[in-house]
Amino acid sequence: MKQIIFAFLAATVFLFGFSACGNKKNDSSAENANMMMDGEVIISQKDGACALWIMTTKTSSVAGFYPVNLDDQFKVNGLKIAFNYSDSRAPLPESCQTLKAIVISEVKILK
Repeated sequence: MKQIIFAFLAATVFLFGFSACGNKKNDSSAENANMMMDGEVIISQKDGACALWIMTTKTSSVAGFYPVNLDDQFKVNGLKIAFNYSDSRAPLPESCQTLKAIVISEVKILK
């Protein structure tokens, strides 16, 4: 009986040890924490278009960003901004499905 319990405990420790080894999370939010991204605020009144989004001026793997918390003072069509962000799990509006939802932590107006 002791051998069965010992074997069970050893197997449990072994499994938890190996499952923790592969859990290195590739967090793009941490990479973006110290780097400001340049972009342009786009406001659209067209049917089927995302009403508010940020088009990036740097090469990015996404079409653009949907800022879930952009302050009203920055909601100006064509406004060029620099911003820090982190990824958001907020649901995207139906017309913004090609964008990436983000939470903005810092914004500066570019001249």
